[in-house]
This record gives sequence, C-alpha cells and structure tokens, in this order.
Amino acid sequence: MSAFQDALSSEIQRRPALLQLATGLARRISPVWVFGHTVVALGSDAVREVFDRADEFELGPVAHHKMLLGPFLLGMDPRQQYLDERKLLGEVLERLQPRLEEIAREKANEAHARLEEKIERHRGATIEVVSEFTEPVVTGIASVFFGVPFPDTQRSRFVSGTGERLLTAWLRKVGSVISSTSPAPFGLQRVAECCAIELGHYLDAVIAARRESGERKADVLGHLLELETAQGWHPWRVRANLAGLMLAGSTALVKSFALALHQLFVKRPPDRRSRYWRSRHEEAIAAAKRGALDELKALMFEALRFETPFPILVRYCPRATTLGQGERARKVPAGSTVYAVQFAAMFDELVEDADTFSERRPPAHYLHFGSGRHGCLGRRVAETELTEMLRAFLTLPGMERAKPRRIRYDGPAVHRFPIRVPGAAS
Repeated sequence: MSAFQDALSSEIQRRPALLQLATGLARRISPVWVFGHTVVALGSDAVREVFDRADEFELGPVAHHKMLLGPFLLGMDPRQQYLDERKLLGEVLERLQPRLEEIAREKANEAHARLEEKIERHRGATIEVVSEFTEPVVTGIASVFFGVPFPDTQRSRFVSGTGERLLTAWLRKVGSVISSTSPAPFGLQRVAECCAIELGHYLDAVIAARRESGERKADVLGHLLELETAQGWHPWRVRANLAGLMLAGSTALVKSFALALHQLFVKRPPDRRSRYWRSRHEEAIAAAKRGALDELKALMFEALRFETPFPILVRYCPRATTLGQGERARKVPAGSTVYAVQFAAMFDELVEDADTFSERRPPAHYLHFGSGRHGCLGRRVAETELTEMLRAFLTLPGMERAKPRRIRYDGPAVHRFPIRVPGAAS
C-alpha cells in the first residue's frame, strides 16, 4: 500500500459512520471480497477465521518492520519464540496487575485534581483531553509501571521538551508507526525512525543503570532483568520487549480513551424503533461516581464498538487457500494481502441488534483486542488503565453539560480532543 493509500485509509477509518455504512452494504453482498491479490474480510466468521488461522494468515511479513526497537510479539508469527515470550511476558504482567491498579488510580486521580482546579477557576474552561489528561496519565503510568524514569537532561532533535513531555513525544511518534503501513505518510516514518534511535539509546542507559545497581524493583524492567538471568536472554531482548510493551500500550490507550469518550457523548436512539435520541455519557458519569467500574467498562467496550481504535488489521497469505464457509467461501491467491475489518465484523448480522448501543453484550462479541493466538497480551492492562481514566475524568465537575469538539490526529495517533466544560467560578 502506498503512502497515499495509507493516508486515504486513515481518513476513512476516522469516519466511523461512513465506514459502517460502506462495509455494511458490502458485507450484505459478500463477507469476503477478492480483488486480485488484495482480500477484504468483512463478516464476523471470516474475520475471526483470519485471526484463528495464524499459520495461514501471517502477521510477521506485514508488521515486523514496524518494530523499530527490536523484535516484539506484534511483529512475530506464533512460532516457538513467539509462544515462549508471550508466556513469559504474560506471567510478568499478571504478577504486576495489583501494582498496576494502584498506579493507574493514583495517576488518574492526580490528573483529575489538576483539571478540577482549572474548571473551578475558569467558567467555560476548555480541557484538552489528550495533552492535559490522557497522555500525562498514560506516560506517568508507563514510567512507574515499566520502570523507565522521565529523561531529565537528554534533548531530542526531532521533538520539543524534556522529562515527561519528551517521553510522551517519543512514545507517540514511534508507537504510531505500529498502526501505519511502511513508509508512514507525510514524513512520519522518518521522524519515527529518528525518535526510535533516541528512545533506544535512552532505554539502553536506563537498563544499564538498573543492571549495574543491582536494585530489585516490582516493575516490568525488574522482571525482565530477572528473565535475562534465568532464561539466558541476550540484552537486546530486554530492550525490545520493554520498548514493545510500552509503545503498543501507550499508543492504543491514548487513542482508545479519546474514541470511547467521544462515542459516549454521541446521541443515538436506544433501539431501532425509538424516535427518542440520547447520549450515554450521563449513565457513564453516574457509574463513575458510584465507583461501578464493571458498568463503566461495559459502556466503554460498547462505545468502542462504534469507533474502534484499530478498525482494520492486515495479514499476509503466503499460500493459496480459501476463506469463508460453504457457498460464500472465496479463493485466496498465494501472496495476498488480507485486510480483516474487525470494525465491520462487530456489526455483522450475526450480532443481535448490531446497530443498537447496548452495554449488555457478551464480551465475546467484541474484537477491540483481536482474537486467536494473536489476541492482545495486554488486554487486562488496557482495561484497567482505561476504566480508571474514565472514572477519574467523568467525575470532573460540570461534565454532565460538557460539549466535546472534533478529534484531531497526528498521523495515526490522536493529537487533540478539546472539550468545553462549564466552570463553577462566579
């Protein structure tokens, strides 16, 4: 795919209503479309089939080059190294889950307090959701949870700032390449590659300092260094996995939070027969104030169904095969690029009342985190952070009357999302 096609694809993906209409019409004709060596899977069964048949629909050839700081799970196919590292990293994240919950709540509450003070001081304050809330929380969590302190002296040639701002910029620029083709459009690839070199040098220094100090901490870096000793890992594997976990999580979390919040404010009918239109943000606010995190998570998952952060995932098919079932199966030529449109799959006719917003859907209906052997390793991490962030943000004063504006992007990454909040000042 060319840079122009990637830019066009990104623009379409940012318009979920248009994407839902177009893919819905195409899916009713056929769940699988084949255009030469380009295959588009739209139906729920077909998309899940692509994910489940990981040996036939490979991720590595279309993603390994995006791992700018070394080989990571997101660029590997499920062979032995992938299976071994996924198991070990999964155990690390599981052991650290209670610690993550503490850090996420603490950082979300800190951001809440800063914004609450701003709202109280200024009537009609505008909150920049990304720069004033989401990125500080996500970067703050990442720094403590992964064991990577903010750079205090190093400056970048490509992004401005030091400390938290510099780490945030590195994560955004390098992480956004994961959700783009190569080369990424409009010069993003060059900037990301240069930022990756800077981030890599900084991570090398952090890892070396921790290794030499012999300090044992309950964070991801500490556990990776234990694996280095116990499993005989080469030092590059520590850096590659540390960077991969940070980059994949940070990019997806910032985007997911903005999209979920945006969709909670969208007015829609409670069912297809109703003429009464309403948004669901007041229900989310009530759940947040009660501390009902399970209810909040259910609303968030359903909101992301209407504007999922990664609506299209790409795979490569090295050998001729078929995709789909029965009479609707289609031949897939060897060497095909397969686009699994998981956004379309979540509106398939197999999903009951697919066009209705319902937070009571079973978790199996959602594909935000993929499925099969390449299902997201950090699913619990993402759920924890996003839910705590929503709880803290939605309990800000005046949020019931808040007015969100348009989301703006920096390449594939969410860059700006302003929300005007009536203040309490007299």
